[in-house]
Amino acid sequence: MNIGFLTSGDTKNKRAWSGTSYYIAKQLEKHFGNVIHLGPMKGNPMLIGKVGNKILEKLTTKRYNFVHNFSLARKYAKFFQPKIDNGNFDIIVGAASSTELSLLKTDIPIISINDLTSHLAQEYYPEYSKLTSNSKRVHHKIEQLSLAKSKLILYSSEWAANSAREHYKLPKSIIESIPFGANIDDEDIPDFSIIQQKKQSKVCNLLFVGVDWERKGGRIAYETMLRLLSHSVESTLTVCGCIPPPEFNHPNLRVIPFLNKNIPAEKKILADLFLSSSFFLLPTRQEAYGIVFCEAGAYGLPSITTNTGGVTEIIRDSVNGYALDILADAKDYASIIEKIWKNNEEYQNLTLSTRELFEQKYHWDVWGLRASKLIEACL
Repeated sequence: MNIGFLTSGDTKNKRAWSGTSYYIAKQLEKHFGNVIHLGPMKGNPMLIGKVGNKILEKLTTKRYNFVHNFSLARKYAKFFQPKIDNGNFDIIVGAASSTELSLLKTDIPIISINDLTSHLAQEYYPEYSKLTSNSKRVHHKIEQLSLAKSKLILYSSEWAANSAREHYKLPKSIIESIPFGANIDDEDIPDFSIIQQKKQSKVCNLLFVGVDWERKGGRIAYETMLRLLSHSVESTLTVCGCIPPPEFNHPNLRVIPFLNKNIPAEKKILADLFLSSSFFLLPTRQEAYGIVFCEAGAYGLPSITTNTGGVTEIIRDSVNGYALDILADAKDYASIIEKIWKNNEEYQNLTLSTRELFEQKYHWDVWGLRASKLIEACL
């Protein structure tokens, strides 16, 4: 099979869609066929849209969706259409590419892969609430056009798949959910024996990884550490990926603003953080899926997070962590962490079952095997 892998980003770079496109392409190549990368586009095709959005927001406080609009869709069609027409493809796979696919014309079967629908985005994420009415309509229309061309639609969670089944007039049989895997190369996943030998330390080291302090629940994570300390549970909090506001300042708080997985030394620092931490703490407010929870699982690191969006597609209470109610506060997070931490056997069992669930469901190979079977069945 020749697979045209269609995204506007650089799918050979692990930073595009947090590396998800890169690992999807690798799995398609491993389990299904020859992958031809149709992107990336040169330059910045969204530049004019970004500038227009900033001007509109200053003048009206409303926003313009510069990722999903017909001006950008026409640019994508002009770039990708000749590649598809002149290529020799058995299927086209679009990863998070509704705008790229929306105006293409082809009889080649299209497979769409995503973690969210336009309906969920507009209902769930606050930034979409400020979109103009026209921008909201166009967002829906573009997704409708791209999905209508698709022979198979794969989502990372049932939360997203159910939204597609409810909102789009499509055969429900073409909509499936397969959990994404951890964005970690196989050679970097520690052997299971290393997780088995992992000992509970004297200090409860909490790890927070995210680029958006507010949306990822940074304040709750910080206050959870303070609460544990007040209960005589010696704790630290390492924040990686963002810089907390100045008021969040404590000797037990460590901040690592950014780590680039494309740089081996920085990738190792991140891996060491996952391996040496006691809990992955992410009280996220909105989360379409949360591949970082899969990554934590690879290191046998239990996650303490929020029951929101697609999170519970990954986190199973008492198996690989706990997903607390969206209204839970630092007291609730500290309580569950303290309970587990003070029971050595419970903590050790949780680390092992966390890793076991990763191997059963959240390794990319699991996604690749199931996706290849579904793709083959639909052709």
